[in-house]
Amino acid sequence: MAELYTALSYDGLEGLILFSMVQTPPASTSRHEIEVPWPLCAFTLLVLAINSMAQPAGRLCGHHRLRRTYLISSPLMCVYDLLFVLLYPVYICTRYSVDISTGITLLLSKKVSAPVPDEKFHALAQRTWLRWLFFVLGPLPLGILLAGLNGVPWTQLIGFIFLADWIVGEILIFLSTISPFSSGEHENVPDMPELTTYTGYSFVGFTILAWTALFWTPFLRSESLQHNPSLSLAVNLLFISVVPVCIAWVLALGPEFVGLGRFLERHMTLSKWLCVAFPDLNGFYPLDTGAWHYAVLFLANVVFGILAYAIFYDPRGTDFPSWVKWVFRA
Repeated sequence: MAELYTALSYDGLEGLILFSMVQTPPASTSRHEIEVPWPLCAFTLLVLAINSMAQPAGRLCGHHRLRRTYLISSPLMCVYDLLFVLLYPVYICTRYSVDISTGITLLLSKKVSAPVPDEKFHALAQRTWLRWLFFVLGPLPLGILLAGLNGVPWTQLIGFIFLADWIVGEILIFLSTISPFSSGEHENVPDMPELTTYTGYSFVGFTILAWTALFWTPFLRSESLQHNPSLSLAVNLLFISVVPVCIAWVLALGPEFVGLGRFLERHMTLSKWLCVAFPDLNGFYPLDTGAWHYAVLFLANVVFGILAYAIFYDPRGTDFPSWVKWVFRA
C-alpha cells in the first residue's frame, strides 16, 4: 500500500489508474483482479472525443464544416460521418455510372474542398504534426489501454467509434493532398439526402433523451410507482411529453437568459477560439447561434457522461489487462 501511495506522484495516466486502485475497496476484488474505476472510463472517452473534435476533416453530413467541431463530439454523429464516407462513393458510382476514383474525388470535394480559416483553433487543428503529437501522447495509449480492459463493452464501443472516425478523417485529409484525388471545387456535386438530413437534430435529440433518462430514472424505479399502475402511467406520460420539452427549452434558450450570446458578441476573440464565430463573405465575424447552441450541448454531453458513469457504472466483473498489472508491479 505504501508503494501505491508513493506511485501517486507519477504524472499522467499512471497516476490516475493507481489513484483509482487505491480507492477500490480491497474486499471487492481478488488478488488477481483490479476493478476498472468509472473516472478512467469517462476520462478516456473525453480525450478520444476531443481528439476527433480537433480534426479538420471537413463537413459533417452536409453541415457547415466549422460546426463539425462540436457535432462530432457525439458518437452518434461519428456513426453518421462514417456511414456517409463509406456510402457516398458507392452511391455516386452506382447512380451516375462513374469509377471509384471519381466517386472519392467528389466525396473529398463535398467534405474538405475549401480550407478552414487559418486562425485560432482551426489553425492549430490544421497542423498535422500537432494533431499526431497529441494523438500519440494521449488518445493512442488510452486507446490501447481501452482495448485491453475487461468488462466494459459499451465504453469500448463508444471509444472505438471515436477512433474509427478519426482514422477515416486522417485518410481523407491525406487523400485530399495527392493529385489523383484533388479535392478542388466541383460544380453541382451530387447530394445524398438520406444521410445529410436531420443530423444536427439527432445530436440535440440524443442529448435531450440522455439527460431525461439520467434524471428521470430514479423516479420511475420508486416503490410507489411500482405498486400504483395509474400513477406509473401518468408519470411515464409526463416523462414522454413534458420533461424532454423542458430540457430542450433549457438547453436551447437558457444561454440567452444568462446573457451568453451578448457576452460572446462582446468578446469576439474568445468566440473565434471557441469556434462559434465564423467569417462571412465580407470578412466580418458574426456569431453563429447554431454553433454555440451545439457548444452548449457538447458541455451537456460531458456533464451527462460524468454523471451517468458516477451513478450507473458498476465495476463488478471489470479488470485491467495483465500487462498493465505487470508494469505497475515492475
